[in-house]
Amino acid sequence: MPIGYVHTLHAAQSVATWGMYRCTRHDTGLSEEHFVALPFVIFPQSGLMMKHVTNQRVPMDVNNAVFFNGNESYRVTHPCGCGDRGTTLRLSNDVLREVIALVDPCRAEQMESCFRMTHVPTTGEDYILHRRVVDALESDEPADAMWLEESALALISRAVQRAYDLQFTQTEIKQIAKAANGNSTRPSTLRAHADLGYETVTYLRQFMRESLTLAGIAHALCTSPFHLARVFKSQMGLTIHQYLTCLRLRESLPRLAEGEQNLTSLGLQLGFSSHSKFTAAFRREFGVTPSLYRSSV
Repeated sequence: MPIGYVHTLHAAQSVATWGMYRCTRHDTGLSEEHFVALPFVIFPQSGLMMKHVTNQRVPMDVNNAVFFNGNESYRVTHPCGCGDRGTTLRLSNDVLREVIALVDPCRAEQMESCFRMTHVPTTGEDYILHRRVVDALESDEPADAMWLEESALALISRAVQRAYDLQFTQTEIKQIAKAANGNSTRPSTLRAHADLGYETVTYLRQFMRESLTLAGIAHALCTSPFHLARVFKSQMGLTIHQYLTCLRLRESLPRLAEGEQNLTSLGLQLGFSSHSKFTAAFRREFGVTPSLYRSSV
């Protein structure tokens, strides 16, 4: 990051690495040149910084996600003379290659220039998801590892897809992706996807009480995290994290009906990291707290 910035690593996983940065300078002049070794994406949280790269000015504010390619040199300015802060997100090379290959297979093999665009406007949905991640990373309670992985995949894959949707027509996007995806999905692929969905459900049921990660499940099922996440959502209609949470919550109902008194212990036994996480998830799913449900049955 440029001089005057403080960057803190918040969560390093095999799928994704999250970090936070904040600006400590307020001058408006052009900075010295900076260098990026690995590709990543910045989701600004506040303020404004202008990225200068290959004779372009890229606005880094809360309305945009900004792409950085590997081995990229750039300079920055602060047009408003104010500080800024944001979130850095880097996928592992293998996972990022899969994300890019869905829309641009040729670029996927060029990791140093995998991002064709410099930035893309973010949707309200993605901005809310980004803010939820920030809140979770800054919380005193540990963030759910699988939810962080799925959030990372969602934010970057949707940003990449949206960048191509805005830059090219749908026909052009299909032509770009055709080399990797072909014209249709073969029956054998559909069967493989269905099998992977059911194998994942079985795995979740067997290990629902353990601390699971997307990378760990993918490794156990001999597939990649990105492929697993995409296929499971298409087959089951829920993300793996959502499905797992539903399993755990429904498992709690008989225990509560039997009068289970120690809600902290129950939540931990079912795989939740804390009593508050268990209660919040229960309320979102069923509209009442675990204690109120217990008293009503």
